[in-house]
Amino acid sequence: MTFDKQTMLDAHVAFELQRWQQASLRATIGEEAGALVAWMETVSLNEIVGSEQVMGFVRRIVIDRPLAPEAVDSIRECAGGLRDAQ
Repeated sequence: MTFDKQTMLDAHVAFELQRWQQASLRATIGEEAGALVAWMETVSLNEIVGSEQVMGFVRRIVIDRPLAPEAVDSIRECAGGLRDAQ
């Protein structure tokens, strides 16, 4: 039995497209998320990304992005509550 590469590729693409349609989307996401979580339990962060990438992420998301005024107010309120509780 011989397989035509293009026929196999076309069949696989059709299969994957069907998996991401409305009828099977929830099950597909569940399968993919489960596989991701299982895989993440077997690797460490430094096996996936370098320290420069992590620091860049922290810089972009934590350091460079200003907090919304509401968040600052909430943090101050929580800190004040902690201080007063002591």
